[in-house]
Amino acid sequence: KHGFSRPRRQAAVAWMRRWLAGDDRSVVEPELTLQKDEAIRVTESGQVLTDFDDEVSVVDLANDRARQLAETRKAAWSAASTPQRLATIKRVLGIRGGLNPQSTTESVGTIGRDGYSIEKLKITQPGSVPLPALLFVPQAPANSAKKLPAVLYVDGRGKDVDAQPGEPIEKLVTDGHVVLSVDLRGYGETADKNNNGKYRNDEFRTAMLAIHVGRPLVGQRVEDVLTALTVLAAHHLVDPGAIRLVGIDRAGPVALHAAAIEPRFALVTLRDAIDSWTDDMVARPLDANLLGQVVPGALLHYDLPDVGAMLGERLRVEASD
Repeated sequence: KHGFSRPRRQAAVAWMRRWLAGDDRSVVEPELTLQKDEAIRVTESGQVLTDFDDEVSVVDLANDRARQLAETRKAAWSAASTPQRLATIKRVLGIRGGLNPQSTTESVGTIGRDGYSIEKLKITQPGSVPLPALLFVPQAPANSAKKLPAVLYVDGRGKDVDAQPGEPIEKLVTDGHVVLSVDLRGYGETADKNNNGKYRNDEFRTAMLAIHVGRPLVGQRVEDVLTALTVLAAHHLVDPGAIRLVGIDRAGPVALHAAAIEPRFALVTLRDAIDSWTDDMVARPLDANLLGQVVPGALLHYDLPDVGAMLGERLRVEASD
């Protein structure tokens, strides 16, 4: 697919000769004899990693660099104030100004279940990706004016996974919580279905485009969380001072950063999420679906445990099943 065939080579050289040397003569490539692999090897096997005992791989170099950065950033991060740390986080993630994004919410249907209802929502932000969401509301006595605690549920596997009867969201609702489960951009209904796991990543295209424009997916998804929070906090049954955040799977780092930025989250719970960019990504580059977690330049300043330390007792990490 990326071949550079003889007609293309001839045309490319002719173009460069015309515009760089003022020479319009045609270019005809001579017949070429391809060498056998064995003839052009510079080591016996053709692999420097196996032929030299002291050779290191690119992964080795990346891990060495990550360990160096862990030492060099420690003093600066420790000396920084909380506002300075948050400013660094927002800059690295490419988060735009304003923590209360304007949005509109459209109801597109309701499902009734025993003891609670599910309202299907579409949350639309100006100039951004519409966010599909499910709002779970427990049935309450008609004369009750009591505000309810709430949970904003973000699952990297998609909002429907834990939404089935008997799953974790139902338990939260039956315990008296209003729950908003939302597909952040690239999750669930908004996933890139045609990506086909290219380069061991099912969101290769969106992740790379986000990195190229300086707004990695982690940062964009944090903005989605903040938008969803405004929707949940405005609900007439919700106590805005008792909102928890749950981040599952690849949404874990998103929830971690969102809770650090937004103090209205009374508690954040992470499940089945990576713990560290250094240990879970740099050290394990062949693991699947890591590109959406990449934040270029982040390790110059902090790693995920540093953000977790900022949350203190507001952070809960659940062990994988």
